[in-house]
Amino acid sequence: PTRDEYLAYVCGALAYANRPEIDQLVLGLPMHTYETHHEALRERCSGRHHVAGRDFLVKGVTVMQQAVGALIELIATEVLVSTDLNAYIDFGHKSTDWVVARGTKINDERSSGEPIGASTVYRAIASAIERDFRQPGFDDLERIEVAVRSGTPMRIHEERFDVLQRYADEIAPVAAPLMQQVMATIGDGSDLDRLVIGGGAAPLFLSAVQSAYPKRRVTVAPDAQFLNPCGFARIGRRLARR
Repeated sequence: PTRDEYLAYVCGALAYANRPEIDQLVLGLPMHTYETHHEALRERCSGRHHVAGRDFLVKGVTVMQQAVGALIELIATEVLVSTDLNAYIDFGHKSTDWVVARGTKINDERSSGEPIGASTVYRAIASAIERDFRQPGFDDLERIEVAVRSGTPMRIHEERFDVLQRYADEIAPVAAPLMQQVMATIGDGSDLDRLVIGGGAAPLFLSAVQSAYPKRRVTVAPDAQFLNPCGFARIGRRLARR
């Protein structure tokens, strides 16, 4: 979030929104970087920005932990019950966050995050594809990601294959230790009403979550990759009306 790349994404969003004034901008940070960077990020994104020859004024900025946006969206859409004790695990591209909360009241001791996400697994799968199909320098991570998210076969030359099935041995060395970290804070899950996973990489880690919590039903959230921004939009509208 301290790099110019992050601000470039924010400016791109402002240009896409095409509104000269933004009453409330809601941004998310991974759990493991939130405490360190949220104040600086709020200051950096507030105020005036000059993008593609146009000026934009951001009047207010709220920075939240990414997974909280998803939690709010899941409660608002009644996937989760606001009085229940729920756990939500968000599998992103470069990080994984998890929260345990009763409604929106977060249990900080059982919530955390790690800088490990889908990109680590996609790189391992790309190396395996390079080996199996003799494709020197294969690094098309986007094709792998699309196949995983959509659940459709990937094709190399004339061969089609299920990425998750064929490369389970590449997924496990990343997913299993990550789930040990999750369990170290969430616990065995015996007191949870619901355990839900989301994020764009949810299909990639589903098997590992089920193995870690064999006595629990694990639900993959609908529209998993859009939960955080949808939750942020709800929060932004609410704050802007104040």
